[in-house]
Amino acid sequence: MKKILAAFTIASLLMLSGCDKSDKSSLQIEIIDAESNSYTDENNIQQSGSYIDEYVDNEKPEYVKFFEEKKVHRLDITIALSDWSAICAAPQKKEYKSADITIDGNTIETCGFKTHGNSTLNQAVTYGDVCFPFKIKFDKYTENTFMGLDELVLCNNYIDSSYARQYAGYEAFRAIGKDAPLSAFFNVYVNGELLGLYTGVEEIDDSYLERVFGSHKHNLYKADELATLAPDMPSWSIKQKKGSDTSKADLKNLIKVLDETPLGEKGEIESVLDVDSALVYMAVGAVIHHCDGYGGYSAHNYCLYFNDGVFYVVPWDMDLCFYQTGWGFLPSAGAQMDIADGLTGAENIKERPLIQKILAVDEYYETYLEYCKKALEWLKEYDESGADELYELIGESVKNDPRGKYSLFNSEFNHTYHYGFAGYIRERVAYLEKRLNELA
Repeated sequence: MKKILAAFTIASLLMLSGCDKSDKSSLQIEIIDAESNSYTDENNIQQSGSYIDEYVDNEKPEYVKFFEEKKVHRLDITIALSDWSAICAAPQKKEYKSADITIDGNTIETCGFKTHGNSTLNQAVTYGDVCFPFKIKFDKYTENTFMGLDELVLCNNYIDSSYARQYAGYEAFRAIGKDAPLSAFFNVYVNGELLGLYTGVEEIDDSYLERVFGSHKHNLYKADELATLAPDMPSWSIKQKKGSDTSKADLKNLIKVLDETPLGEKGEIESVLDVDSALVYMAVGAVIHHCDGYGGYSAHNYCLYFNDGVFYVVPWDMDLCFYQTGWGFLPSAGAQMDIADGLTGAENIKERPLIQKILAVDEYYETYLEYCKKALEWLKEYDESGADELYELIGESVKNDPRGKYSLFNSEFNHTYHYGFAGYIRERVAYLEKRLNELA
């Protein structure tokens, strides 16, 4: 019964995920000169061949040290009662209001504050809860930042009683030496009233792009549902978030190259894509079963940044990883989801050409397996001590969370509970140790 309930619950939540599908047209691919199928952005013509941790050597911005602290922070939102009432009355409008934000006693005045998200927002609305997910844009109305950070997303952990999956998902990338959005825990208050424990995530915007790539001026795309990178991909499935060139010529070229590359050959892939960033995204996602990522059922929750003439894949929205999804998600239960083809829920690899074409190249596949092994080593450490340390870090805050999820939280960190966060990790480690030996 628990197995059926768990699968049904997650499936129901995903059905509530919202995105504008009013435009059903496909993204049309323009014909590109065969002698030059590599697009570059202005002042960005040097090819890069390494992933995020190696191509920017700037000093860390101040907010990085804040996120590296192992503590639960306090975040207060002070907002006019009329504006808060308007947000509560129509949360799905996602309209910015002005608010003062105080973090651990330090106040940033006149920030942009609004609701955020899809499925987690819809769930809060459905149950009449005001614990919405939020976005804070510190520089919406002024030139303010928080220690150099321009945007912070506050995830309400509505579909995750462990409060851990989002946080641990990003940790997995950093554990193997690669960058990802920073995250931390916050007890969030609105006008003095505690809403609950939130996971704060560094938004993929100017400060993130500057920190990781050294530039924020180029094209940034954020994937919505069905962002398969196939020629018949719906036009609404990837939204351009940044960049002055709105022709999407670079994105169209990426799709064209993937489509035309013969299976098993590199073709022109390296002229349009930082392959290492894609391999990291695939490997970590497969190991932690990021069933809501590009390789999952909906082909979304990633970003593409066009820098130095190639696209880099950036992970996003990790709250549906480490899940024992059961029969509701093909081809197998979450802890035994195979990593051989890089998929984490999609039924047909042909529907995910980024994975299909890259992993068909022997050299790339060997690197993919090496990243899988590194991610597994981190997962083993999490099984042995990391999950317990996380429980100790946030346990008291969950106990005081007015949403009353403490008993469920305790179950999530019980290593013997089949569907819980800690129990899943233990089962996943046992499966992956055997499976990676078979694939070696």
